[in-house]
Amino acid sequence: MRVSTFDDILLAATQVVQRDGVGNLTLEKVAKEACVSKGGLLYHFSSKDELIKQMLYSVTKKYDDGLNVQVERDNSPGKWSRAYLAETLHDLQREQVMSAGLLAGIATNPELLQHFQKQYEKWQQHIEQDDIDPVLATIVRLAADGLWFSQMFGLAPVDPDMQKQIQQQLRKLTEEGFR
Repeated sequence: MRVSTFDDILLAATQVVQRDGVGNLTLEKVAKEACVSKGGLLYHFSSKDELIKQMLYSVTKKYDDGLNVQVERDNSPGKWSRAYLAETLHDLQREQVMSAGLLAGIATNPELLQHFQKQYEKWQQHIEQDDIDPVLATIVRLAADGLWFSQMFGLAPVDPDMQKQIQQQLRKLTEEGFR
């Protein structure tokens, strides 16, 4: 199945940020990476800010879709906390696509993060209304975020075996520690 030019450009932007750094994200580099003309890129994204905003929208939608799939499979208390934990730590195993969009947004224009911030508020509300202790559920979310940010910024990242053990312990908290 052919990916759309829109998606090709988003992927190219992510690759430029990951390879060259956010400071080197230019429309010209992205167009070249996506094998489209600058005019073709501008047809889909009117500016660099619009490109970064769409990077964040795309990533949060994929993340949110993944959360929802996991929540639909689980009918017990703590399902949002478990889904958040699993999806966040699953992202550690995938390419750091979300980190590229985040870094681009933070570095170029923090206002571009508003959509991401609203998504986080929505996820936090679900976690707090997860039929388990909202404080402990939030601790699970923050631990998952901490692991993700540690990996993203290379801040003493935890090796995969330890990540797995941490995930198991956090999951236990959502299943047993709240009863």
